[in-house]
Amino acid sequence: MGRLSAADVSAFLAIECPKRSMSGARELVFGLRALLGYLHLSGRIDPPLAWAMRGVADVRDRALPRGLEPSVLARMLDSCDGRTLVGRRDHAVLVLLARLGLRAGEVAALSLDDLDWRRGELTIHRKGSQLERLPIPQRR
Repeated sequence: MGRLSAADVSAFLAIECPKRSMSGARELVFGLRALLGYLHLSGRIDPPLAWAMRGVADVRDRALPRGLEPSVLARMLDSCDGRTLVGRRDHAVLVLLARLGLRAGEVAALSLDDLDWRRGELTIHRKGSQLERLPIPQRR
C-alpha cells in the first residue's frame, strides 16, 4: 500500500492551485480526485484520499478568514486534558475543525454511526442533506 496521506494531497494542492486560473485549479482537483479514487480502488493507496480535498471556490472578491498559526493550534490542542472525557472530546472537535476544515455545525451533527473504522472514513453531513466521506485524520 502507498504511504500517501491527506496532508500530502493538501500540501500539493496548496502549492499548485495558486499557479493556475480558477478553471485550471478546478480541473486539477477534478483530475486528482479521479486519480486518487482509481489508486485506492486498485489497492495502490490506502486510505481513500479522493475525498480528502474539497472543491475549488471562486474567492476573487471575498476576504479570506485568517488561519491560526501552527504554534497557536498546537497550544490549543495541548490544552485539552486527555485524562478526562471532556478534554478528549474537546481535542477531537479541534482536530476536526483544524485538520479537516469542518464547520462547527458539521462537527455538532456527527454521531458514532458516521465513523467507519474499517474504511478509515468519516461521513460528514453537509448543507442540503449532502453527505461527504473524508479520511479519518491520523494522529500526529
